Amino acid sequence: MIEEHLTFPLPDAEIKYLYLFLITDDYLELDDTFKEEFPHEYQMSNDLIQRVYESQTTAGYAHINKQALLVNLTRVNIAISYFYVEPSTFIDQPQIDIFEKDNPLFSRVVHEYIDSLRTDDVTISKKFETNLYLIYIFVLINLIPMKIMVTPIYIYVDFSLGKLYTKYIVEQLNNNFRNTNIQVQETMDENTNIYLSDLPS
Repeated sequence: MIEEHLTFPLPDAEIKYLYLFLITDDYLELDDTFKEEFPHEYQMSNDLIQRVYESQTTAGYAHINKQALLVNLTRVNIAISYFYVEPSTFIDQPQIDIFEKDNPLFSRVVHEYIDSLRTDDVTISKKFETNLYLIYIFVLINLIPMKIMVTPIYIYVDFSLGKLYTKYIVEQLNNNFRNTNIQVQETMDENTNIYLSDLPS
């Protein structure tokens, strides 16, 4: 397509650079050769995935789409390597604190991983660390269901105003604690961790 629309030849290096840009901006898919084409970025992605697996408190890793995670992490690692742009948003600590509070497990894993990237030859500024943190957190949040990462908390909800009000309370729980593994029960049993009600116990 480029050759058809340009009146001058484009060097291979320019075409490869354009190809990388289209990959990192999600216009093109990474093909099956990305492990060989981008070995460093692939290895970085694999290392982070391994840390995620090792951090889990359940056997839920079997339900993770590892290939999708690997491709997406490699894509962002390519972008960091070739097209890094200093962030203009989400660079203040209070904004980061929100993500750390909502995603403590992923946050710990990502912070430890970023620390592992530091060597005698590699220094990471605070701003770059913040950007890396957000990039990796967004990929993990989007591709790994939190429910398979942490032990579930079973809650039985029973309010005296009836089923509609109880349903409203359940929806509020699901909305306000959507990044946790809350399982709302229809009946109370030996698995119940929390009994939530306005009735005297």
